[in-house]
Amino acid sequence: MDSPFSGTRRALFQTPQGLSSKHSQTHKKSSGYDKSDLLSSKAKIQFEHDLELSLKSFEKDMHIQQLEQLRQLSEKLKNDAWIAALFQSTTIGKSMSSCDPVVLSYENSLLRQSDVELLNVPNWLNDNIIAFWFEYLENDVYKDHKKSLGFVCPQVVQYLKFGLPEDIKNTIEELELDKKQYVLFPVNDCRAQTVPGGTHWSLLVYNASENSFEHYDSYPGSCNLPVAESLAKILATFLRSASSKCGYSPPLVHEMQCTQQSNTYDCGMHVICNAEGLCKMYISGVKRPLSDMVPSSVVARSRENLKDIIYSLRK
Repeated sequence: MDSPFSGTRRALFQTPQGLSSKHSQTHKKSSGYDKSDLLSSKAKIQFEHDLELSLKSFEKDMHIQQLEQLRQLSEKLKNDAWIAALFQSTTIGKSMSSCDPVVLSYENSLLRQSDVELLNVPNWLNDNIIAFWFEYLENDVYKDHKKSLGFVCPQVVQYLKFGLPEDIKNTIEELELDKKQYVLFPVNDCRAQTVPGGTHWSLLVYNASENSFEHYDSYPGSCNLPVAESLAKILATFLRSASSKCGYSPPLVHEMQCTQQSNTYDCGMHVICNAEGLCKMYISGVKRPLSDMVPSSVVARSRENLKDIIYSLRK
């Protein structure tokens, strides 16, 4: 049987039954677009286009203003630096500086009286003291081993913990840490990139020949192991030895045995003593427990020894 719609054209929209001709005409009119609707849509599109152009122009103007503000700030900082230098030469400036005078300027480190006083018991050591010691090991004690030994100051370590991958890569290349065989990193549990802080020091060492990290912590149960593991994970891509680059495997972090501190304030001194002890063993090739090389008695007398070294370098 033929379809009831055969021979006829089926409408997509049909007038509902029961509507009069008048209602039908009204219905058709309401379902379409009249001229005013089209003009309204065109005006809306034009408005949105003009608004977008205005926003782009505004953003460009704001960018130009920001660049100008940065330029002015840069000029101001230059002037401020000149004024600060002039101020330091005045009587008031000298008086203020005398409150915390510079004790030693050595390589890239600067020690003031307040820093050196931290070597008195029972003070915790700060970044500046540890940074000085690492500078001293690199440029004096082990100056003939710069190609193999790497010493990273606490400020740089803190930057590496929070820096962007590209910045970390550039920093490591500038310091040539990727070319060294034994690299030492003092680790602090501070969680801020630019503000000093933290409650504990430990030592992380990268051994390129074994493509592994060693963590030396003088305080049992501290929170530094996760910090050291996180830092090792960040550094792994950039520090792995040339021999392992073909078949890369993530380096492990080994928790190592070392002398444990008997108080709550000597963690920084343990880092300083452990750093020197490890370097001695690495250079000599002697394999022995670090606790034998750095017993508690060595740590106990190292504060005074370190002060003697600092004051001897002033001459």
